[in-house]
Amino acid sequence: MGEEHVISRPELIAHLRAACEPASSIRAAWLGGSDATGRTDEMSDVDLMLVCAFEHVGSTFETVEQALRGLGGVRYTWPVGHPSDADYQQRFYALHRAPEHCMVDLSVLRPDRVGPYLDPTRHGTAVVWFDRDDLLVPTVDPAVAQRRAARIRSLGVKHPICAHLPGKELARGDVLAAIAAYHRILLGPLVELLRAEHCPDRWDFGLRYLDRDVPPDVRKRLRQLALPGCGEELRVCIDTARSWIDALLAERRRDR
Repeated sequence: MGEEHVISRPELIAHLRAACEPASSIRAAWLGGSDATGRTDEMSDVDLMLVCAFEHVGSTFETVEQALRGLGGVRYTWPVGHPSDADYQQRFYALHRAPEHCMVDLSVLRPDRVGPYLDPTRHGTAVVWFDRDDLLVPTVDPAVAQRRAARIRSLGVKHPICAHLPGKELARGDVLAAIAAYHRILLGPLVELLRAEHCPDRWDFGLRYLDRDVPPDVRKRLRQLALPGCGEELRVCIDTARSWIDALLAERRRDR
């Protein structure tokens, strides 16, 4: 017997599109993720966005899953536990005959809530397969600025109270707890504040896409802070991150 054919990403996309287009209950379909941002490479997965009425969510997932069975089947499925009234329902699929990085990230959206997911600054330009009801209009998400401002206000209150906690754990000799607190209390908020300064529309994207979102010197400093050692190096990173946050918050207070 010959070797089993490995499904390529273009094959997977073509097969999914052929399955979705005849399904009239699916009102719109597009590729997001790396396809929308122009960052597709040999390691990219497939971010598929489908729009249907609430009562067709189950059958829409079944349409895609039947198509994947036709490609050799699904190895693993992860249904993300969104509330039933959320903007979208989501499942991830790893396939038997595709490389593990070539998984399918499927989101099924409600027609009245697609707007925030078409914000070109945050999500790129949708690669539209079809749009039966003219739903897919690039739209700036007006709530982003409000959420960002609320988060920064929260950080301004929380940081002075909690910033000492990573250092306290390190002083106790609990290095693992210190590293966890460092990433949660200092490094994560530091990245949010830097993003709010340099790429405010993507302030909440974490460590992803920093190669395009912050200046090289900022990215270099963050790399130096991201993987501290377990002793004095961790102490230096804690102090540096804490001071950097102090400076960013002080600058924002001056600018108000």
